[in-house]
Amino acid sequence: MGRAPKRSFKDRATPLGHPAVAGAVTTVKSKEEVPALLKKLKSDDANDRVWAAASSSNLLMSEDPAVRRLLLANNVVSELIERMTDPVPDVILQVTGALHKLVAIDQGAAEEVSRKNIFGAIQALIPRLANSIDGIIKNSDDGAKLTVDERNIVFQTTDNLISILWVLCETVPWSLKQINNMALIPFLISFFKVIGKLPASLVQTAGQFLYTLTDANTHAQHTLIGHP
Repeated sequence: MGRAPKRSFKDRATPLGHPAVAGAVTTVKSKEEVPALLKKLKSDDANDRVWAAASSSNLLMSEDPAVRRLLLANNVVSELIERMTDPVPDVILQVTGALHKLVAIDQGAAEEVSRKNIFGAIQALIPRLANSIDGIIKNSDDGAKLTVDERNIVFQTTDNLISILWVLCETVPWSLKQINNMALIPFLISFFKVIGKLPASLVQTAGQFLYTLTDANTHAQHTLIGHP
């Protein structure tokens, strides 16, 4: 580890057919709009939170780097990480999508995300997502209740989380210790046992991250070899 290869970002915000958020903004006309937008991330209305997260995601991908700098100056990283505990799955989907885009295109932001302990937020989400995926695969009562859109939210949120860790693993070398401490190997391997029941894109992301994580990483290699 320790290398930081140039990455080309491919927008995979909705590869599983989850619809874009109607009305989400793609530009701001004045810097005063940004604090008001981010304030909606804490709104009591879930629709407002979804809209604010989706709008933040769009703005972070703006062709004008000044817009991204404005968001970062208004503490967008902390605001998004805080919303990873949201009770509404669609909010978490939009938030993790925004963070994935951000770390993939901005080295400095990736380092900030690491410093602000996104790892704890991801660690808290993984068991919930793993249980949902298990229910979908086994068609348990809880899994059977989920609509196609709800299942896609589970899959894409999981993809976003893995992608965030994958980018940080490649571009922020000092984050590797924290990623190792998350004990992710069993979680990643579990996808390969049910390949035909999961979206191919999710399995591919898990495989690519596993490859990166175990490359020149003795700790992860030993864990992988010792996994039954």
